[in-house]
Amino acid sequence: MLATLQSRFEQLKIQKEAVTRRFAGVETRYWTAAPGPGEWSLSEIANHLVLVEQEVIRQLRERSTFARRRRGLREHLGSAAVHIAFRYGFRVKVPLRSVVPVADLAQDQIFEAWSAVRDELELCLEQISEDSLDDFVCRHPIAGKLNIKKTLDLIERHITHHLRQIERTEKRLGINTTGPNVI
Repeated sequence: MLATLQSRFEQLKIQKEAVTRRFAGVETRYWTAAPGPGEWSLSEIANHLVLVEQEVIRQLRERSTFARRRRGLREHLGSAAVHIAFRYGFRVKVPLRSVVPVADLAQDQIFEAWSAVRDELELCLEQISEDSLDDFVCRHPIAGKLNIKKTLDLIERHITHHLRQIERTEKRLGINTTGPNVI
């Protein structure tokens, strides 16, 4: 894997481990409980993270459908809007139906799926050459077409965004985060 991608992938591994540790020991009753109407449970947040990476892999496999061209003003503005939303924790609607989470999935089921997706992502990244680093490989509904580096950066910001949501959700559910996640 190219060094520029390896460092980004390593950061994603660190984030996944942080999410996994964060959920270790969460009781089932808290895992599937939504903190309020229209809000996601911890299970749904975790499932959403997996679904996003599955969507990225799906698009990576179909990357030949993207034309190599410069990003336009709309895409630059869209990227800035997404970055601001993630940075400041704005609550936004899921932009793709394919990443809407399923409720009440078991923790082990989600994390097994995430491990499989990460293995698949690593295989995809190993196939990227120096010549194709600037090729568009994914299309975000708001940010537009992204090369692989921008795609990995977006995944990282996305996970950071949801880590804040996880913290809020734990607090609203009354989960003790100073010790074992058991009340």
